[in-house]
Formats: sequence, C-alpha cells, structure tokens
Amino acid sequence: MLDRYVTHSLEKITFLVHEKGYSFREAEKEVIGIDHAELGAMIAKIWKFSPTLVKIIRHHHLSDENMRKDKDVAIVYLADCICVMMGIGVGSDGLACRFHDDVIRNLNISAEDFSRIIADFSFNMQKVEELLQMV
Repeated sequence: MLDRYVTHSLEKITFLVHEKGYSFREAEKEVIGIDHAELGAMIAKIWKFSPTLVKIIRHHHLSDENMRKDKDVAIVYLADCICVMMGIGVGSDGLACRFHDDVIRNLNISAEDFSRIIADFSFNMQKVEELLQMV
C-alpha cells in the first residue's frame, strides 16, 4: 500500500539510504513521516486484526528492544531477516539488516537449526515459484 502512495518519495528515501547511511525504515520515517511497520499496524487495526497481530506487524523489525523477548514478534522478525538474506523484500538498503543475535538465543535456535531453516525455506520457495508458474 505504501508504494502506491509514496512513489514520488522513493528517490529521496534512496538518497538518504545510499548517501547518508540511513536504514530504509529510518529514511521512510524521515521523508514521509511514518515507516511501513507503523503503517501496517495502523491498517491492521482498522481492519480489526487481533491485537496480537497488530503488535507483531508494528514491531517486526524489533526497533523496540522490549519486544525481543516476545516469542511471536521474535519469530516474525527472524522470518523477515531470512527473507532479506534470501533477497526477498529487500529495500534500498540492500542486505543491511540489523540482526539481533540474542533473538536466536532467546528462541533456543542453534546455528545448525538456523542453517536448516534457511535451507528448507529455499527449497520450499522453489516449490511455491513452480506452482505459481503453473497459474
């Protein structure tokens, strides 16, 4: 939804990311006054999503350190990081993901588990893409 209304701001956002070292979210907030997590949470609330889902959407980048121990938020954060690592949903800041190691420890995920999750994700994404090509 954000893309539909801020296309004209993308050049300014990209400038702040590449020339000033902002994260994509920081640049969004600077240029348009809100980032996609905040907007997503507002829309989810208007659409009457559950309070838990609104919280997850709002905090899925873990900008609020207090959310790192929230298991639901941490799992979605980790899924988002995996997507970025796999090149899915990468913004102008590329792979400059601010990764929080403590999240993996709090979720009790080993390095081997994390590697397996990424491998399974890649395999399953290939299957999804094959299915989508049939449509």
